[in-house]
Amino acid sequence: MRIVFAGSDSFSLPSLEFINRNWHIVLVLTAPPRPAGRGQALRATPVADWAQQRHIPCITPATLKRESREHIQRYQPDLLVCVAYGRIFGPKFLALFPQGGINLHPSLLPRFRGSAPMRATLLAGDRHCGVTVQQLALQLDSGAILGQKTIAIDATTTIQELQSQCAHHGAHLLSETIQHIKEKHLAPIPQVEEEAIYCLPLTKKHGEINWRHSAHYIARMIRAFADWPKSYCYFKGELLFVHAAEPCPSLENNLRHDTYPLGQVIALDKERGFLVQTGMELLAIRTLQLGTRRITDWMSFARGYPSVVGSNLMKEQ
Repeated sequence: MRIVFAGSDSFSLPSLEFINRNWHIVLVLTAPPRPAGRGQALRATPVADWAQQRHIPCITPATLKRESREHIQRYQPDLLVCVAYGRIFGPKFLALFPQGGINLHPSLLPRFRGSAPMRATLLAGDRHCGVTVQQLALQLDSGAILGQKTIAIDATTTIQELQSQCAHHGAHLLSETIQHIKEKHLAPIPQVEEEAIYCLPLTKKHGEINWRHSAHYIARMIRAFADWPKSYCYFKGELLFVHAAEPCPSLENNLRHDTYPLGQVIALDKERGFLVQTGMELLAIRTLQLGTRRITDWMSFARGYPSVVGSNLMKEQ
């Protein structure tokens, strides 16, 4: 089985490693280098670096038009395997592969099609996530399901932990699916279109905390956006990034939290952290970062900024 692997994000790497050990990757397809860092120097994708280190042919086409298709065809591929490549393939491109194409998607399709399914799963408060291997189709994430694995989520799971689990389990599921393709033991299951849910692309603006939401939702948001775009509010005119927090549905000191303005730090709880008024219940902030300063715990922050209690973390109008 001669495989072309298409991927860009570091989420692809466990699948690359696993497939490379068990199958024959003849070519790697990844996104072109992009500006990164303060100097905006061009940086290759993690997948490109991986291929270069292992001396596997790799191309980074800006488009998948005729020239790119002819180049790929020279490798006489059988199957296209896609993981976090970031592009939809057209019919002429998919026609290059006699065995078709398969894609690893980190959700239990048809729930959460789109570019940020793991974040959407955490935001929704789902108790389970999962990985799906599907046939590549012309419409986004709409192909028939070839295999799925469910992954449990608890109230402390962060996006980094979920990404790691999905990448690990997805690599095994992909390899199993390739074996089924080779043995012609596939049983594709069409998705139920009426059950499809799409997640929207994220921007940095999505990280701004809206204190009208409940404490439970904001806590989920902080875990879902922990790596990017990061959850933030405002303190003394500066961005205040919140890295860890938890809801406080009941308090031993019986604070009447429903009487305080949204976003106000109403108290410092020695066991929980800063207690902030939300649209429903209190949120305890435990780990935070002011601007570009170092990440710190709430106790250290309080020593440096004792005026935090009584302040409001909403953006000044």
